[in-house]
Amino acid sequence: MFTYDLMVLKSEKAVYGPTPFFRSICLFFAIVLASGLVSVLLEGSRDPFLIIPCILMLVLLFSAFLRDEWVFDNNTRKITYKAGLGPFFRTRCLSYDDVEEIRIGFFLKGIPDDSALATKPSWKHPRQIVFYLKLKDEDKRENLEIIGERKGGVKAERNASLLSGFTGLPMKSERFDS
Repeated sequence: MFTYDLMVLKSEKAVYGPTPFFRSICLFFAIVLASGLVSVLLEGSRDPFLIIPCILMLVLLFSAFLRDEWVFDNNTRKITYKAGLGPFFRTRCLSYDDVEEIRIGFFLKGIPDDSALATKPSWKHPRQIVFYLKLKDEDKRENLEIIGERKGGVKAERNASLLSGFTGLPMKSERFDS
């Protein structure tokens, strides 16, 4: 639905998530739709097609108040994941010491990695990029973002590089050879 971006704050913190600009645009259009709906309903119109702007307004409000962000704090050397809606969210914390490296991985959508077709992209199976934190505990990882290579691959790699420089954690990119 939307892409993420890395925002470095002045207080030795970086936030990886939807930008405040995106949230404010969604809120603005939700308010415009709500005012239009109120004026139409006050005129007495009960058209069944009013459900479409109502659904669109709810999607915009959901996008404006969704919290899905990673906060990297260099002072405490902690990574905090916040997920939820508005003031109701859950948090999960990691230490920089638990993270082995920041990685960018690639795969083909809908094809297992060990398949012979795993190196041949097509319109049915486009390349996807996974931006994740590889943890020191066996094969565990925390996905930050999964996005199509054409849509935001360069941006995800740039964000990974910036985040690696900000936190001091090593970065690795696993590219296809085709």
